[in-house]
Amino acid sequence: MRSHSLSKIVPTSKVPLYPHQVEAVEFLIKHPRAILGDDMGLGKTFCAIEAIQRLGRIALVICPVTLTRQWKKEITRFSDLNVVVIEGDKYRRVGLYDEPADIYVVNYEKVLRDFDLLADLPADIIILDEGQRIKNHRSKISEHLKELGEYRYKWLLTGTPLENSLKDLESLLEFLDLPLQTLPSFQAAYKFQKQSQRSYQQRAVQLTAASARRRLRGVMLRRLKSMVLEDLPPKVINTHYIKLDPFSRRFYNRIRFDLLAQLDDGTLSYMNALAKLQYLRQACISPAMIGGKPASSPKIEALLRILEDIGDEKVVIFTEYRKALRIVATELDRRGIEYAQLHGGIGDHQKEIDRFNGSVNVMLATKTGELGHNLQVASFVIHLDLPYNPARVDQREDRLHRIGQKKTVNVVKLIVTDSIEERVLEILGEKRDLFERVINAGLLKTDWRTQIRQIV
Repeated sequence: MRSHSLSKIVPTSKVPLYPHQVEAVEFLIKHPRAILGDDMGLGKTFCAIEAIQRLGRIALVICPVTLTRQWKKEITRFSDLNVVVIEGDKYRRVGLYDEPADIYVVNYEKVLRDFDLLADLPADIIILDEGQRIKNHRSKISEHLKELGEYRYKWLLTGTPLENSLKDLESLLEFLDLPLQTLPSFQAAYKFQKQSQRSYQQRAVQLTAASARRRLRGVMLRRLKSMVLEDLPPKVINTHYIKLDPFSRRFYNRIRFDLLAQLDDGTLSYMNALAKLQYLRQACISPAMIGGKPASSPKIEALLRILEDIGDEKVVIFTEYRKALRIVATELDRRGIEYAQLHGGIGDHQKEIDRFNGSVNVMLATKTGELGHNLQVASFVIHLDLPYNPARVDQREDRLHRIGQKKTVNVVKLIVTDSIEERVLEILGEKRDLFERVINAGLLKTDWRTQIRQIV
């Protein structure tokens, strides 16, 4: 193992901690195996940095590639610790691993490429930021992280420790060396010969949930913003309903009627159904999303009117689709409106965030912008379209609604009437599991066609 000397350790933060952050730092220090599951925007990164500083131990931080530069920026801002971000080609990365540091920051994808180099780092602490990335226990990254080595401290940072099922939680706890008695393991361990199969399944699920609660007690610290930030400005949600013009409506209906016709005659495959659902969603944004003309549409025009009404206020616009960003960007260019962007094709996300923190008032973002970024300089967030997962809706809005926000956060959802978007909105609010069943083919049996009809 290489020898890496620690730089100067200062056991106090450069900035004051909120009371809930003091509690979080103490929790991490006292619990070598821990999940910091605080609501998004409460400063989990800051708390982890402070805990590392107080412990005076070398740490390895694994995070999404879009957050590596942000970790470096916040480590420098909040502490006197020396940080090395592992990036570049293999030759450069080998040299970076040899540099002495207090904190090494590397993205999840490098775990597969640099496994031996990571295992050789003299780190006592390993932190997984956005720890839900390892919820799939079969993924290569998840498997490699669980085999990476022995660490005195293992911490997970995630605002969404449980998104879909207890199976997600099982993988997180496996990383912490705290296996959960899940439904399959329960079924293998216990037999109820005198009970009906249904009663047996119900009892198994109850005991599985109880096992999860017991495991999390003393392992996870989770607080909501409403519990600890009494002075945080409110979040106001407005739904802006949009009526399609005749051309856009005909374009949308052709896709919908074709889908229903294939459902009726039995020629629609499951994968083709999912593709057509995507076409319907994209048609609500603009026919140009799927080859139609013109690029402008009632939704794009509504967005531009809202931007005009907002004036000089900073706004973040989220969408699922890069092509939608290009359409919006073209319209902004025509009007001479500057904008920054966060999506997979942008190499330096921090540069775009710095522009947005400066003179630029509009940020265009896809899913890449939902995780970890601090965008509380803005007070408006616009959903050009909504993701299926309600946790992702929260992730988007909480880029703004977090510590440091001084203004009321205004959330605008753009919804096309009499369309799949109204169904998505209803499902997010009332039937949150329906789309998960539709999207997750492994859970679908014989009723997916009925579910598709409900959606369209």
